[in-house]
Amino acid sequence: MASILSSGRRANLRSLSFQDAQLTLPNGNLIRGQILDLSKDGCYIETLESIPVNTKLHLCIADDSRRCDLEGKVMRSESGGGLGVFGRAVAFENMNAPRQVAIDAWLTAIRALGAEDNDRRKSSRS
Repeated sequence: MASILSSGRRANLRSLSFQDAQLTLPNGNLIRGQILDLSKDGCYIETLESIPVNTKLHLCIADDSRRCDLEGKVMRSESGGGLGVFGRAVAFENMNAPRQVAIDAWLTAIRALGAEDNDRRKSSRS
C-alpha cells in the first residue's frame, strides 16, 4: 500500500513506500534495506546493519521494470528498540537531471498505487 505523508517541516512531500533497496557503503560493503518513505530529496530506510551518521552511500532502488541509482548521506540513525532493525534518514546528493527524472518516476508510480488502493477501499465499503 502506498500513501502520501504530510510534508511537515520538509521541503518536499513524502510518499509511503515499502520498496526493497540496496546500499553500497564507501568500503564496498552491500547492505539490503527497505525504504519506508521517499521524497524528491531523501528517504527513510531500515536495515539490519547500523550505518553511522554522515556516511555517504550509493542507493539502488529497483523492481522488474525500472532502476534508480542515487547518492546519499545518512543524516539521522535510530535503533529499532532492541529488535535488530536500524532506521536512518538519508538525504540525496548530486541530484542531476537523470536522477531527478528517475526519482520523480518512482514517486509518480507510488502515488498512483496509493490512489488505486484508496479507490479499492472506497468501493469495498459501498
